[in-house]
Amino acid sequence: MRGANAGAGAGLGGPGRRFAGAAGAAVCLALCVALLAAGFVPFAGRAGAQAPSKGGAAAAGSESFEMTADEVRYRGKDQVTIADGKVLILYKSFRITGDHAEYDDRVPCVRVQGKDKARFEDTKEKTVLSAGEIVFYLNEEKVDASGGVTVNYQDGRVLASGDRITYLGKEKKGIVTGNARVEMGRKVFAAGYITVLFAEETVIATGGTRTVIPGEEIKTPGASGSGKEQ
Repeated sequence: MRGANAGAGAGLGGPGRRFAGAAGAAVCLALCVALLAAGFVPFAGRAGAQAPSKGGAAAAGSESFEMTADEVRYRGKDQVTIADGKVLILYKSFRITGDHAEYDDRVPCVRVQGKDKARFEDTKEKTVLSAGEIVFYLNEEKVDASGGVTVNYQDGRVLASGDRITYLGKEKKGIVTGNARVEMGRKVFAAGYITVLFAEETVIATGGTRTVIPGEEIKTPGASGSGKEQ
C-alpha cells in the first residue's frame, strides 16, 4: 500500500510541479512586460555606449560635434568656446583642422584659422578645402572660406581657387569670387565670379571670363572628359 500511495503521490506531484513552474513563468513574463511598458530597459545605456576614438574624438560621421585642442576656454556669457593649438573638429562626415577655433552656440557655427592654412574636408564627397580662415555653419552644412582658398574635389576631378569660396555641402555647390579660377579636366576657367556644380561637373562663369582649352583636346574632341582616362 505504501508503494502504491507513494506512486500515486509521485504521479500527482509531477503535474503539480509543472503547473507551478508554468505559473511562475507567466508571472515573470508579466513583470517584464510591465517594466518595458514603463520605459525600463536593462543595460540600455551600456548597449548604446561607444568607445571614443584615438585622441578622445568621435569618429567622423557622428551626429555629435566634437572639438579637441591643446587648450579650450568657454565664455558662458557669450556662449562661445575658444580652442587653441592642434585644433581638430569632427561633425558628421566633416573634418576641420587648424590652430585656433571659436564655436558659437547661438548660431551654431565654428570659425577656424591656421598659422599656415585651416583645412576642411567633406569625407563623404571627397572634397578638401584650404584657406586662411574657414567658417562652418553646422545646420546648413555651409562653409565660408577666405584667404587664398583652394578646393580639390574627388582627387583633382575639379580644382578651384579664389579669394573667397562658399561651399554648400547639401547642394554639392561652390561659389568662387575674387581671382576665381576653376580647372575641370584640362579646361581652365577664369572670371570674377564662378559657380561650380561639383556632382554635375558644371561651371558657370561671369564677369570678365576667360576660358582656355588645350590644343590636344581640340585635335581630339572629348579627350579630356572629366579628367579621367577614357
